[in-house]
Amino acid sequence: MPPSAIPPWHPPARGGPLPALPPPFSAAPSVFAFSLAKAGSTLLNDLLRVLAPAAGLAFFSIEDALFASGIPAPIDWPQAARLFHPRGYCYGGFRAMPRHPLPPLASCRAVLLVRDPRDMIVSQFHSFRASHLVPEDAGPDHPMHRAREAAQRQTLAQFAPGAAQRFARRFEGYLAQGFAFRETTAVFRYEDVVFAKRAWVEGLCAWFGWDLHEAVRAEAAARFDVLPAAADPARHIRQVHPGNHLSEMSAATRAQVEAVLAESMTAFGYR
Repeated sequence: MPPSAIPPWHPPARGGPLPALPPPFSAAPSVFAFSLAKAGSTLLNDLLRVLAPAAGLAFFSIEDALFASGIPAPIDWPQAARLFHPRGYCYGGFRAMPRHPLPPLASCRAVLLVRDPRDMIVSQFHSFRASHLVPEDAGPDHPMHRAREAAQRQTLAQFAPGAAQRFARRFEGYLAQGFAFRETTAVFRYEDVVFAKRAWVEGLCAWFGWDLHEAVRAEAAARFDVLPAAADPARHIRQVHPGNHLSEMSAATRAQVEAVLAESMTAFGYR
């Protein structure tokens, strides 16, 4: 369809049908997995999609299911709480703390994967410009289409302040009410796990109490141990090395974003 023939994109109305929840495999305790965009969230979810079924849990991401259907995340849908049960599920795909209620979360174990937000900003800049998925039928008003056009007109120095504000709000959501540091939340840092995936798999299984066969753990770690030889802006996994902001951000830009993200960076050991 030529661009001129693509109808204007309009966000679907909230309150529509909820995605279907897969049937549970067992009555094992449910668990939750949280992260942030460009913090290794896809890697975490890929690992759990393999590990959770082996532990008797059905993996479910409401955000991914809604995105695939073109429906916004249900931040205004109280009925979405019906999809969350205390047993049988591994709930992942969260790239922010949801504002809609998750009743079982208070009693379930959770993991939170974070990353140096300066590296996240650099990664998101390249992602918006080149690699992030834009639906084929997206018109010029689609959010990802607008994000790509905006990023392609900007330098990293121009993009970084707004991205810092967005990420600060996401970090603050995890810090609110002490969620990130409660006894039932384990925090992992991208920098500590990206080159030690087998050890990370062992840590995830130990935290969730999953006694999985050694072959399952080894296969999951090996399958997603992707380390690009060189940075490739066109790929989702552009480059994995921590500290990339040091070569891509100017000192002035770093100072600007660090001022916005100071509390979050201190909380997770990035200052």
